[in-house]
Amino acid sequence: MLFEDILILLAAASGIFFIGIPVFKLIRALLPAPKKNPLVEAKVRLEEAKLNVEAAKLDKQAQELYDHLYEDVLQDDADQKTNPQQEKNK
Repeated sequence: MLFEDILILLAAASGIFFIGIPVFKLIRALLPAPKKNPLVEAKVRLEEAKLNVEAAKLDKQAQELYDHLYEDVLQDDADQKTNPQQEKNK
């Protein structure tokens, strides 16, 4: 029983392999894929590159801002450690 089931599965798989693949290739050959427009693709890549440049600029500005904030916080902490009385008087 099990052997017959395996043979049936093997026959079905080989049928799909030997008949299905050529049919798929024939259908793909008869129905050509839509042609790509190189000009449209170039415009899309250009827009993407512009967005990447803008993102890099914003990232650089944000990094500089955070660096300055970090330096200010470190300076404030250093001032607080050197002059603890000044914080108490405020």
